[in-house]
Amino acid sequence: MALTQKGAKSILWLGTLSSLILFLILTVDTHRQVKVLTKAENLSDQVVQGKRVWQKYNCNDCHTILGFGGYYAPDMTKVYKRIGQDRVD
Repeated sequence: MALTQKGAKSILWLGTLSSLILFLILTVDTHRQVKVLTKAENLSDQVVQGKRVWQKYNCNDCHTILGFGGYYAPDMTKVYKRIGQDRVD
């Protein structure tokens, strides 16, 4: 049995609409879970400021944090444990 042009269009529209519906459902679900997953209530002003500095100076281009970023400079994931609070401030 050959696929007709009408049948092909129906399959295309069905696939497109089902993908769109799935995308919207997953987007809404993600937005509902953001506060729980990020633990935003635990973020201090110092943490927020550190993230802003990291982004402002594009530190991710050279450094790695949590396995993401460049590999030209030292990994910053556990820098606090390595050098201590005195050198971080």
